[in-house]
Amino acid sequence: MLLRQPVREWLLDKGLRPLLERIGVHGFLEERPIWFDVLDLPPSKTAFVEVALKNDAGYYTGELKTYAIVDDTERKKDFCLVEVHFKKQEADPYSKVPCSYLLLNFEDVYSLRVSIPPSLSSAPSMESPQQVG
Repeated sequence: MLLRQPVREWLLDKGLRPLLERIGVHGFLEERPIWFDVLDLPPSKTAFVEVALKNDAGYYTGELKTYAIVDDTERKKDFCLVEVHFKKQEADPYSKVPCSYLLLNFEDVYSLRVSIPPSLSSAPSMESPQQVG
């Protein structure tokens, strides 16, 4: 949800931050990086992502290993995936990419889905992802 500055100020002036956090609004764009809220995970949790690249360049999926915490207005943010798989079209099956890691940049990303399984032993699931970016 994108709220313009006057609306944000009014909501915060009325002391509604606890209510906003209960409904899943933990911060506003440009207030602090979205990545921080989505991926501020305890050590026992792991985030998996599915990345759709711009210009129909394909889809990558894998475990998110590192990411840059920079202002949301900065589109040139790097992030690193391990255990990477790729498919060209949405309906295609994924196949393993023969590499240790893959460094991607938000500037090349059309959309990104994040999945955080309940435990490390769980396989990644994209059934109820959080949309980012």
